[in-house]
Amino acid sequence: MSIASRIKLFHLLHFSQPSSERLIYQIACENRCRRILEIGLDGARRAQRLLQAIARKRQLERLDNLPPVEYLGIDLFEAGNGASLKEVYRLLRSGGAQVRLLPGEPLATLARWSNEIGPVDLLLLSNSGGWQQSPRLWYFVPRLMTESSILLVEHRDSGEKTHWERLGQLQLDRLKKTADLRRAA
Repeated sequence: MSIASRIKLFHLLHFSQPSSERLIYQIACENRCRRILEIGLDGARRAQRLLQAIARKRQLERLDNLPPVEYLGIDLFEAGNGASLKEVYRLLRSGGAQVRLLPGEPLATLARWSNEIGPVDLLLLSNSGGWQQSPRLWYFVPRLMTESSILLVEHRDSGEKTHWERLGQLQLDRLKKTADLRRAA
């Protein structure tokens, strides 16, 4: 691996902007995440950088012979005034990952595809649509998780500043129980 690639990886992990996204890149690289699901893409820049960081880390550790990274994205795309599905696919596919993009309203799409998607290593829940508070979401999320899966949830502070929080198994169980209670009622 060239020195330039090492510097680019170091920059992505420690100096990239916005700084809140560094946590995503660091966790994905440290845990060698291979299957990633992002709900609410909020443009393709974050996903593109994430896939670049993982590719560089795999190249650095000489893990190129492993199966390619699988990236799944659920978003409204054109319907949500975001980038078009074709543009995002072309951009993400250029990084060498297997890319599957599912257009549609996040909760409905997740309900439709959660069993087929199966367990992922890293699940990113963007706060782009405010659908994180829906109990319906927390009913389907556990289907996507294993004990080693990592769940990162985006929160928006007052204004537009965001930060990502890693939710543990206890927090996920609590959210699932509230979804089960509301579903039973």
